[in-house]
Amino acid sequence: MAAATLDPLSALAAKIEIKADAPSAHHPDNETFEPWASKRADILAKFQTSEKLSFTAAIITGGGGAGGDDDMGARPSGVSEKMKNRLEQLDDFEEGSVKEMLSLSQQEYTKRIEDLNQTLLGAWQQDQRVKALKIVIQCSKFLVETSVMQFYPSKFVLITDVLEHFGQLVYDRLFLKAQQMLPGSLKKLSEDFSPDQIPETAKETARNWFFKIASIRELVPRFYVEISILKCYRFLDREEIPRALKRLVNMIRGIGDPLVSSYARCYLTRIAHDVVPTLTDYLWTCFITIPSLQSIFTRLQLYVLCGQTALLNQCLSQADGFFKAAIALLPEMPKTVDSDIKQKSTEPWIGEFLNTLLSALLPAPDNPEVGVLYLLRGLLNVVQEYDWDKASDTKFGFYVNVLSLLASHQQDELLIRVKNVDSNDALYGSDPKYFHELSTMSDTILNEILNHLKSLGDSKQHRRQSELSLTLFAEIIHHGDVKQEAMMKLALNLWNLAQSQGLSDPKYAARLMELVKARASINLISAEFASKLYLQSRT
Repeated sequence: MAAATLDPLSALAAKIEIKADAPSAHHPDNETFEPWASKRADILAKFQTSEKLSFTAAIITGGGGAGGDDDMGARPSGVSEKMKNRLEQLDDFEEGSVKEMLSLSQQEYTKRIEDLNQTLLGAWQQDQRVKALKIVIQCSKFLVETSVMQFYPSKFVLITDVLEHFGQLVYDRLFLKAQQMLPGSLKKLSEDFSPDQIPETAKETARNWFFKIASIRELVPRFYVEISILKCYRFLDREEIPRALKRLVNMIRGIGDPLVSSYARCYLTRIAHDVVPTLTDYLWTCFITIPSLQSIFTRLQLYVLCGQTALLNQCLSQADGFFKAAIALLPEMPKTVDSDIKQKSTEPWIGEFLNTLLSALLPAPDNPEVGVLYLLRGLLNVVQEYDWDKASDTKFGFYVNVLSLLASHQQDELLIRVKNVDSNDALYGSDPKYFHELSTMSDTILNEILNHLKSLGDSKQHRRQSELSLTLFAEIIHHGDVKQEAMMKLALNLWNLAQSQGLSDPKYAARLMELVKARASINLISAEFASKLYLQSRT
């Protein structure tokens, strides 16, 4: 992708002038829009983990603002002095606090977040505005950590609960302050107030909040905390929210991790929908994330495509994350789909997808901390446990292709490479332990296929047995060392098995025989082996 090319969201933002008109007929508030409250509970129930979660515990001091001043500190004179004061207050959290890395269970992690939420409320009630802000900054930073990907959606829910609590506290405080400053003791500020009804002192307090948040050094917490008080722009100007949304959209482009940026888009979309529902036609169309797509076929394809894109851009951990997400999604694939008036098996599509995924995994380097070909091992576990149609050989056709992949890894140099990425051939070199792992995996896969061939013969399914035997024979000819006696014997047995029933494809068999003869003529295969092959006569 060209560096200058805008992503679809930014391209649309450049073209559309956002206006607060009446909702369109296609607005997501129609019956198809799922409320966040119900979605939230589903996420927390579904995305759980038994892995340990990292948690940075910090002793957060109150800082400025203990007296309840919404400027959150004394008023220095001059713009540069104000900015310096804001940075110093936040740097007290960044540098002066005591931090401790903890390894927690999911239940312990959840309890810690809930405790921070209560600490936030306590700080607010004691007029410690800066301390409250520091707590939400700390919480937002947790969303940068993606090592336990399975738990990330639930962590997102827990953290955004804290953020929205904070946002509501700020909004209620500004609303109360504006109402108290209205002229006339009996006047009330309505919920649908306009900015011109807000006293200038209340507007100044709102600006102070946004200035303070703009002083947050790190992108992700600055992004999330600003969105949490997005509704507070209502106190300033009607055009502030549309302008802020366009700016926040561009900020997302600076978030390098695809998972973190996807959830950032999700949060911006949801809060924008709550604040100004008429803007959501604009936002909802563009902020589609992979997990939100209805079609599992599309999600699987996009995960692999994003993994390949991440690999091309040397984003190795992100590539791993996308490939892992695709593998984890496979068990959810339905056995059949509706096709016209009948159900159609999904196995042919799954077989094609698995081969595409294998090709994508070939140049992907291992994570040394996890083990040799750990992504492939995970995929093999999923395939082994999937409920395959017993009348189909999709699973074993995939196993044959895995043998091709393993054979490719045993070459001195991979045929498929990604520029500026060190694949396994560079990572492991000639490490004998690596090649031993490859051989062990190959033996395991080969035994699975041979056991299946035997079961097909035992159940008199000779046509399937012949076809799979010929497929495995071709694999051995292309990638195996047929000069080895054991491998030559296996290939010959497979050939004879395929020919014995007279059920294999004669044209395919003839092409394979010609290939064997051609390789024997240049000493890649022994002439003795080639001479023992025969074609079953068909009369």
